[in-house]
Amino acid sequence: MKWQDCVPLQPADLIAYENMKDVERRLDDRKMRKTFDLIVEDRNTGIRNHYISTKTIESIKPFIQGLDLPAKVERRKRAMSEDIPDDFQKFSNAMDNILKADPKIVKDAMEAEKKERAEELKAKREGARKK
Repeated sequence: MKWQDCVPLQPADLIAYENMKDVERRLDDRKMRKTFDLIVEDRNTGIRNHYISTKTIESIKPFIQGLDLPAKVERRKRAMSEDIPDDFQKFSNAMDNILKADPKIVKDAMEAEKKERAEELKAKREGARKK
């Protein structure tokens, strides 16, 4: 089966792609992509955007190394197994919202973002030439 034929994977692929682009955005100090902003802004999707910097990870590394992780992971798995129906419902609702999105609005937002990005790159190049 091709990915194009598997409709449930398409929203998941979109979210994964937008998350990857958001990490790149943070590294290049750009604004959030409009398509991802629309997804995150809609509180009905249950999708949240969090970024943990290398500095933060390094600062908590000693703490994590001192934990008894296997036991804590096992306790967390048991606790999470009770939450699965609610989490599944949130995910299902998010996917329904994404699939119901008006393709024209999404396409227009993507085109506007593409144009804005091209203008930003052009301005950046012109600024570099002046130096």
